[in-house]
Amino acid sequence: MSLIQLHNNNANSFTCVSNYFIDHYMPEANGEYVKIYLYILKCISMAEPACSIAIIADYFETTETDVIRALKYWEKVNLIKLDYSKNEITGIRLLPVTSPKGKKASASDSIKADTHSTLSNSEESNQTNANANNIINDFSNSEKENKTINFSDSKNSQSDVPAKKDYSANERANFVNDPDISELFFVIGTYFNKILTQTEVDTILYWIDQLHFTPELVTYLVEYCISKDHTSLRYMDKVAIAWHSNNITTVEQAKENSKKYSKTYYGIMNALGISGRNLIPAELDFVKKWTKNYAFSMQVIEEACRRTISSIHQPSFEYTDQILSSWFKKKVHSLDDIKQLDIAYERSKKYNTKALDNTKNNAQSQKNASSKLNNRFNNFNQRSYDPNKLEQFLLNSNFKADDNTKK
Repeated sequence: MSLIQLHNNNANSFTCVSNYFIDHYMPEANGEYVKIYLYILKCISMAEPACSIAIIADYFETTETDVIRALKYWEKVNLIKLDYSKNEITGIRLLPVTSPKGKKASASDSIKADTHSTLSNSEESNQTNANANNIINDFSNSEKENKTINFSDSKNSQSDVPAKKDYSANERANFVNDPDISELFFVIGTYFNKILTQTEVDTILYWIDQLHFTPELVTYLVEYCISKDHTSLRYMDKVAIAWHSNNITTVEQAKENSKKYSKTYYGIMNALGISGRNLIPAELDFVKKWTKNYAFSMQVIEEACRRTISSIHQPSFEYTDQILSSWFKKKVHSLDDIKQLDIAYERSKKYNTKALDNTKNNAQSQKNASSKLNNRFNNFNQRSYDPNKLEQFLLNSNFKADDNTKK
């Protein structure tokens, strides 16, 4: 996807968040949208002239579809202006922030009131349940159309992945009345050290209701991602979908899968000499292609990585992919298959070299023969003699000379 040029129509060139934005726009917006808007402000203040949808998506560990949805939201409320070329966003123009006229009460206020009235009958719940109710009561994201993820555009799209749904206040309350789920919300809120938003709660309910994860598996999912320094719920959602696609339903299966993934992940990094950073999404796509689509063993992948470093002396997932794609087409499954390919290649190389040498020798021979015929001693018409006739001629000449002498 092409780069997007950023244009600032504001007089100020420094990072400044308007009080009007904080008072009137931010409470109404999805939290992820606010992050993206502030990121654009930061890019302009840091004199970063261009970015891309992919860069923003990678920065927030979200999908490009969600980034585009956020940009269109801010354009809808007249805070930015998008430039297009062939249905592709090519520019973002930051517009002045002004106080909106006739501001209406936010939809989140009605959600809070509705949720509060629904949950008021649960006052006899234990302290953990009460904490979970507080989490539900403090939703701040009101844009209903922005709560779902379009999985058809996601890199983790799977045909068997259930679509997300919008949960009503009553449905959320019914889930919270389950002590296990109520405790789960409290634990996750503690991990995040904040009150969960409506979008975050709906995402967790999606794991339980649609992906059929147990509270224990959800807890392990959160703990696992946080241990890998991934605290974004968007990232956790991607992991949850991947586990569902791999039919992981228990904590034991998740641990085994995580162990296997970590071994592959760090094995490839070590083979390519990569350290001090994590793999970016594009590189992870290559890893998935080699392990899932090609079903190569780690031995085969590490051999391709070794040959990459030997050939170009630097890590390159693109170069390694060319090697592995070639092996996949030739139906390579093991190191023995690679050895056979190497042997066949050496034989072919020797045969081609020998054939080339023979061709060169024949050409040289023809050239030498031609040069002999064309030297200066052969520039005249040559006489041809019969040796026997010449010898007989000489003998006859001698006899005649002797007879004349005798006379």
